[in-house]
Amino acid sequence: MRQPLRRKGNALVEFALVAIPLIFIQISVVEICRGMWDYHSLAQAVKAASRSAATRGAGCAGAGCATTVAQIAATISAYAVGMPVSALNVTLTSDAGSVTCNPLSACTGNNTVWPPAGGNTVGSDIVISGSYNFTSMLMMFIPGKGGMQFSGVTFTAKSRQTLLF
Repeated sequence: MRQPLRRKGNALVEFALVAIPLIFIQISVVEICRGMWDYHSLAQAVKAASRSAATRGAGCAGAGCATTVAQIAATISAYAVGMPVSALNVTLTSDAGSVTCNPLSACTGNNTVWPPAGGNTVGSDIVISGSYNFTSMLMMFIPGKGGMQFSGVTFTAKSRQTLLF
């Protein structure tokens, strides 16, 4: 007489074959969304800071009206939600030169007026560019030399505005 087949392990094997790829896909979607959030936040931060500086241009030379590098750094850090100021690199460029904040936290105490007098005329362009190194947790699954390596992707954003008045 023949014994019936035992199928006790089928469900476990099928679950393992389906669950592992599904979990990886879920984690991938979350990480892609997190990366898109950081990129959009960086772009919005740079845009808001350049817009703020452009509306306080040549006609805004009075006390308390001119924009300082620290105020621009504060605007960027307020809009860059979820990104530490120690990981953001920002460059402020005008016709009179540029100020580099690598990292952004280095400029939070800089009370120099920006844009400076030479680049503070109506019609002058100001450019604020920023970069952020995004490190995804998915990078640890990519094998490299010497085992798992945590690398990242650098997001960059740039905003150009013309001083309006």
